[in-house]
Parts: sequence; C-alpha cells; structure tokens
Amino acid sequence: MRFFFILLFLVSLRLNAQETVIKIVDSKSGTAVQFANVCIESLDGKYKKYLLSNEEGFVKNSIDKRSTIAVSSLGYVSKLDTVSPGDSKVIALQPTVYNVDEVVVTGQFKAIRADKSIYKVEIINNERIKTKAANNLAELLTAELNLRVAADASLGTSISIQGLSGEHVKILVDGVPVIGRQNGILDLNQLLLSNVDHVEIVEGPMSVIYGSNALAGAINIITRSPNHGRILGRANTYYESAGVYNADVGFTYRVKHHSFNFNGGRNFFAGFSDPDTSRADQWKPKVQYFGDFNYTLNTSNNRLKLGSSIFYEDLRNKEAASEFTDIRPGGTLISYRALDEYHYTTRWNGAAEYQHKFSDKLQWESVLSYSYYQKTKQTYNKNLVTLKETLTDSSGQDTTWFDNWVFRSTLSRGGNALYEIQGGVDMSVENATGKRIEGKKRIDDYALFTSIKLFPNKPFVAQTGLRAIYNSKYKAPLVYALNLKYDPASFLGFRASYGRGFRSPSMKELYLNFRDINHNVSGNVNLEAETSHNLNFSISSNILNRKNHHLGADISLFYNAINNKIDFLYDLKNPTWAMYTNIPGNYISAGVDLKLRYKLHPRFSFNAGTNYLRRSKVADLNSFYTSRDYVVDFTYKNLKYLFGIALFYKYTDDWYTSRTYLDRNTSEGSIEEGRMAGYNTLDVTLSRPFFKNSLEIFVGAKNIFDVKNVDVFGSSGPGHGNGNNGMVGWGRTWFVKLSYNLIKY
Repeated sequence: MRFFFILLFLVSLRLNAQETVIKIVDSKSGTAVQFANVCIESLDGKYKKYLLSNEEGFVKNSIDKRSTIAVSSLGYVSKLDTVSPGDSKVIALQPTVYNVDEVVVTGQFKAIRADKSIYKVEIINNERIKTKAANNLAELLTAELNLRVAADASLGTSISIQGLSGEHVKILVDGVPVIGRQNGILDLNQLLLSNVDHVEIVEGPMSVIYGSNALAGAINIITRSPNHGRILGRANTYYESAGVYNADVGFTYRVKHHSFNFNGGRNFFAGFSDPDTSRADQWKPKVQYFGDFNYTLNTSNNRLKLGSSIFYEDLRNKEAASEFTDIRPGGTLISYRALDEYHYTTRWNGAAEYQHKFSDKLQWESVLSYSYYQKTKQTYNKNLVTLKETLTDSSGQDTTWFDNWVFRSTLSRGGNALYEIQGGVDMSVENATGKRIEGKKRIDDYALFTSIKLFPNKPFVAQTGLRAIYNSKYKAPLVYALNLKYDPASFLGFRASYGRGFRSPSMKELYLNFRDINHNVSGNVNLEAETSHNLNFSISSNILNRKNHHLGADISLFYNAINNKIDFLYDLKNPTWAMYTNIPGNYISAGVDLKLRYKLHPRFSFNAGTNYLRRSKVADLNSFYTSRDYVVDFTYKNLKYLFGIALFYKYTDDWYTSRTYLDRNTSEGSIEEGRMAGYNTLDVTLSRPFFKNSLEIFVGAKNIFDVKNVDVFGSSGPGHGNGNNGMVGWGRTWFVKLSYNLIKY
C-alpha cells in the first residue's frame, strides 16, 4: 500500500513539468524528514541554492539545468543525487543507527566510519549532548559506563577509565592535548561544550599515537565545523535551580572557500552547600568567561584552519566567619573576619592545522599549537564588618603557569587493497614555573611513530604500530601495539588488541613543593617512568536488524598492568606529610563490560549496560578491590507533537582506596583503607522544537534521587584527588535551556 501511494504521488507530480519537486523521507520508516538541509547546484557551477524541506518533507524549486542535489539532516547519512528540470524524486535518507555510520578521527589515518575503525570508539554525539543538557565534560560523562567521575573541592572534577585515574587519560580538543594538570588531574568542569559537535572516547592505551598520559585511553573533544549555510547564528541560555546561569552565542560566516567562526559566553554558579552555610560553600561559587575564533580555508585538495580560544575562571573559596577582638581608640568590640581564597585560572590556546591531499591515496596533515595555563591563588584576611580585605603573607599567595608547544605531522598512504601506512613526527616542549614547583622547569619529548594497516582478506584487518621516544628526563622504551579486527558477517564483529604504554612523571610529580599549615607535600626527582601492558577484546553484534527494529549487544574485556605506578607515600607520625613515589610491582586493573541496545526507529531507543572492575590495592598490589556499575538510558520521540523524553540512570558502586603510611625513621608501617559508598543518579529531560527547528526548549530534572554527599570512611590525607571525600552532587535540581539557531543561505 505504501508503494502504491508513493507511485501515485510521483505520477501526479509529472503533470507539472516546470517545477522540480523532491520529497525527503526516512529510508527505514518512510516518514517525512522535516527541515532537512538541501543544496541544489548546477553541474556547471553557475548557481547554487539552499533550501529546507517542509513539515511534509517536500522541497519545491524551479531549475532550468541539470543539477546536483545534496541532502543532510541531523541523525542521517548525507546523500548526493542529480535532478533535471521537471524531475520529481523521493530521496530516502539512511538513519545513523548505534553511531556506526558516524565518522571518527581519533587515532585514525583519516576520517572513517566508526564501525570500520580498528579501535572501538564510543561516540557521544551532539544530539545526546543536547538531550543531557550537559554544560561541561564532567556533566556529560557522569552517566557513561566504565568511566568514573570524581569531585574534589580543591582540584575540581576528574575522570578514570578502566580503573586508571586521570593522569593516565589523554584529553584532547581537536587532537591538541589539554594542559594544566593539578596533581595529575584536569578539571573537567573547565572543558565546556557550547561549541562542541561530539566527543570520541577510545579505551585502552593510545601511547603509539599520542605518547605519554594515554595508558588508559584518550578522550577527543571535536568542535563544530559548519558545512552548510552562508550565515549561521545561535544563542543558548541555561538556568539550573542550584544557582547556575549560563549564556553563550555563536556566529559563522561562509563565503566561497572561506569560513569564519566565533563562539563566546559566560557561565555563573552561585555556590552550594547542604545545609546552607551562607558563606563557606562546599561547592565553590565561580564565574567562567570563554571565547574562541576560527578561520578555515577549504579547497578540493587543501584545508587550512587557524584558531584561538581563551578561558577564564574566577573561583571563590570563602571561609566561615570567626570572632576576633577589634581594638580601636576609645574601646574594643567583638568583630568577625574570615580568610578568603580567590582562585583565578586562565587557559589560552592557538593552533594552526593544515591538510594537503596529494592524491586519493596520499595525504599529509600537520598541526602546530601553543597552549598556556596559569592559576593564581590570592588569600585575603577579610573584615566582615568593614568589608576591608588585606592580603595575607606570601604563604597564602601563589601563581603557577604552564605552557606547551606541540608540533605533529603525519603522512598517510592508503587506497591499496593490501595495506595502508602512516608515519609521523610528534614534538612537545613543556615549561612550568611557580612557587610550588621550585622555579622554572622544562621537559622535552620528541617521537617518531609509524603504523601499518594490513588487509590480508576482506573480513580481516590487522594494524601494527611503533613509537620511538626521546624524553629529556627519562629513557623511554619503544612503545608498540597490535590491533586486530575480524568481521565474519555483517551483524558480527571482533576486535582484539595489545598495547605497550609509557608515562613520564609530570612536572608536579617531580618538582612539587607544597608547604603550609595543613600540607607538606613534595615531588620526587628520583621517580621512574611508568610502563604498562594492556589487552583488550570485544565482540559487537547486531542480533536483530529488521525494518525499524534494531537489537544489538557488545561485550568488552580488558586487562592493564602498570609497572612503577606513581602514587603518594605518607608519614605515619606526620599526617600533613606526603611524597610521590614509585610502587614496586604491577598495578592491575581488569574487567568486563556488557551493553545491550535496542532501537525502534525513529521513535524509541533503549540502552543498558553493566561493568565489573577488579583493581589492585595501591598499598598491597597482591590484594584487589571489585566494583560493579550499571547504566540505563532511553529516549522517546513523539512524531505527531514533536516532543521528546530522555532518561539517564546510573548506579555507581562502592569505591575503595588504600594508602601506605611509613615511619621514615624506622621500618614501622601501616595500611589505611577508605571507602566511598555507592549511589544512584537519575536525570530526565523533556524537549520540543519550535519554528521549524529554529528554537528548541529543554526542561528537566537532574539528580532526582537528591544525592548530595555519601558516606565515607578513611583518612583523606594531605594529597588531593582521591575522589574519596563524599561529594557527589548538588542534590535534586530543575533546569531549563533555550537554544535558538538561525541559518541563512
């Protein structure tokens, strides 16, 4: 019956030979694709028109020459076709199901479909980012399986992958490493998503491709790169009941081969405590300002991108009021004061990227970037009656900065039926200075790397890689990897990999000198570099793929062994003392992930997963902790009234830690264990577009179970970043987000 109506529709359109009429439909469901972007360009290139399909999927336009038509829409594979004057066509778009049709770039020779990648790449696309109403990377990753996000009052929010903490995770923005680690931790709250297209996550060592800090995996934040429309404008506002007020704008202008893109905004958080202390907030108040500008030149064989971004954060750590006797002429009175810390963070990055395509088989890519990070702490003695602020002595003041020059260049040759090959050079020069790292320090890292991808037969792919490293502080081993991919059928795929990892100690781990009334924490110039062995194995299957129904399952196993893991050693008799040290032996993390996914396209999707993790105790590598996490999410779209519902649930299991305390004068020692209790989180979002998708409204609730702090036991010690402080969230909050997009052709 559906075929009969489509045939009748096409016959009736033939009666009008002066007008070209196109209908855009979903290839799976046959339903109209509303507001799809359509570009019609004559074959001689003399004219070009940009259109949108209407509510019924129709695009009507008069043309007098044979033309090329390009159709794209969010959630679908773009399609090219040709039309002649008077033609009438139905163009069916293939939906992207389970991200397999989405393109990934992390660790690849060139952009490639996710299901064709030798690595198992998890993609968090723009639709999921919007649906979760995530403002930064911490909020986005909170409910993801096998990723653990932990908050720290001093250092912000960090992440671990496969049971390996933040210093083992390489975080990049468009392939450029993010700098500014505090105690090995990058604050994910400072990595904002207002101009982000999607996020790619690769679990397992990526040391061959990205060098140090990639033992556990890599997270690559991919920013927007608009490819349609002459003028694009957008504006977003966000309010959350915990005291969050955010706003940002973006603007893109395209003319011929040139495009200019600007993005900027302001985020404000008033601070939060439970109970409300009115002054000394557990979650510190802060304001963030950010902006970036990019210029891109795109031709048939060349792509040049010049970009710069800046981020500034002002965070206030206010102390509770205390009484003091204020002696004045004529008498004394009882007054109130507090020690307040102001933390100012500045990030700046500039990058130049160039790609040249010599032929369909040979491509050259290079990137040169400079990153700057500065954090300043100023401590004031504030009189809460007169509001006068006075700087404390030098012990309360500190400025630390890092900068990093990175140059990376690769030459890739593909298109051969038997092999593809890539070779490259990677250079990094990092400088740091500050009171807590004892003067100015520098670490250079230079590397040559190569990878060969082999295709011995159609369903089987093998890739080997080798990286030779020169580090100015450490003798680095050869880093190598082997990846295998086997697809015996269209519905079944196997991946297996072995990787050798390397991580040199950071500036802080080597040179830290942090001493005040509560801390006596030092680096260790005698540290040895970490090395690792990693094994991964995964099976991906599409159990059911019929019409609109898709059912799939994934299972992944992993094993990590890190030798000379760097951690803190604590003093049995001095609770403020700690020093970085190497732990002799192998630190093990191993586990299994299981994911189930179902989609009734385009109305409903359901995903569920669980993982089991087994990891060594830091204080006793022959003993192990275990944990199990669970995630569930589903989305529903009402095609008649155009509203959507999304739910995200995660159970995060108990988290155990252990620490070694030694008497530095004797052989006496002890082991102290800690535990952070497990907890449940649940977020719900309602959304609806208006005015032909120009305006989208999102409303919802986060942390519906009202989790704020969970039970902990065990000493936190002087070292930060353990994630064992009981802080989980602000409790139950309500939010609303308005997103407006304008496109002019």
